Amino acid sequence: MPAIPLVYWFAAVAVPVALMPRRGGLAAFGVLAGVFGAASLAIATGASTPASLRGDVLNAIPAWDVVIDAGLFAAAVGLIALGGTLAARARETTSAAAIILLAAAGLGAAVWPVFAVAGAMNTFAAAAALIGLALLAGGGARAIRRFARGDRATPARRGAGTSPARGAGRVVALVGVGATIAAPHLAAVFAGAVAAVLAVDSNARRVRVRTLIVACSLLSLFWAMRTISGPAGLGMASLADAPFSTAAQVGFVVPLALGSWAMMSGWPFHARADGLLVAAGAALLIRVGGALPEGVEHWQAVLVPAGVAALWHAVATGRHAGAIPAGAWIAASVGATAGAWTLAASAAVLALAVAEDGRPQELLCRFAWAGAAVGGALAARPLLGTQVVYGVLAASGVAALLASRERAQPDYVRVAA
Repeated sequence: MPAIPLVYWFAAVAVPVALMPRRGGLAAFGVLAGVFGAASLAIATGASTPASLRGDVLNAIPAWDVVIDAGLFAAAVGLIALGGTLAARARETTSAAAIILLAAAGLGAAVWPVFAVAGAMNTFAAAAALIGLALLAGGGARAIRRFARGDRATPARRGAGTSPARGAGRVVALVGVGATIAAPHLAAVFAGAVAAVLAVDSNARRVRVRTLIVACSLLSLFWAMRTISGPAGLGMASLADAPFSTAAQVGFVVPLALGSWAMMSGWPFHARADGLLVAAGAALLIRVGGALPEGVEHWQAVLVPAGVAALWHAVATGRHAGAIPAGAWIAASVGATAGAWTLAASAAVLALAVAEDGRPQELLCRFAWAGAAVGGALAARPLLGTQVVYGVLAASGVAALLASRERAQPDYVRVAA
């Protein structure tokens, strides 16, 4: 078998699943179960590729863990195959359905050693129990949705959320986001972020609270970091080598997280969401937070729960596109850089999927959700490796999102009209 981590196999299957017009729900649940099982198995054994799943490796971990992972894989293979079969029978995206059916067979063969060690009866019982728990969770999610119906989002339309910047404002916003993502010096990174927020909020009748929060947070943070760094400078390439003590890093993360949270549309800024600002906010947390590892680790027990709460808030209130920024926040908080970048890019693509008349471009929306699925898969192992409970809660939120039929509808308006 190829030396490719199992979680990448399931992430690849997520792409054709997301492109299926209507029958991808069951297969999407299967992908989620498979990603969760692959991440769990990799953490427990260090055996992340099909070729490394040997009997001696699997027998070295508790039998109960093997049974649970086998149940997850069995549910994954079964649901992916069932979703592909239903899509093929309905003649919806036949090529995607064929790919999914072939993937289900390949995945079953890849994880067969896990089934063999767990035993057929144990695997079947674990899969049935997990599917039953998923059904109960779905009922609970519907109850939460009914309770929160008063805060339910309306479909995206022109004028909803943040008004798109025009003319010079659009150029400033795009340049600012680009600087935040790629600028070589911290001053340019922060200046780009502030400029992007100012441009996006330029159509407001009054100064946005978000603009003030981002500007004050980043300017004060830059002053503090510049004071301490001294001759070392604040170039992004050498920022991790600056003489920041643990106490300083802990203090720096507070304004950094506050500014990033506002840009990534966390509560109470969820009604003013913008996909390009989400990418810029994630870039702040990834690039600057990556140079403050001790500070991020100190606040991780706060950052990750905040992201999980934002994810569930997006699901419960019907603002499903808000789950992508929440996922990017969680991924950046646990050091899953690749997953955070992928999720941030998906948020930007989903924002661009809104047409001039306010209607979403269906295919572009599905590509964005496919990217989000891949980003979530890349973030699964780091999340479970650091915050197991919140990883389970995040996966439950994603499951509730998959149960909805409205997830292709973006709830924010793009910057570039």
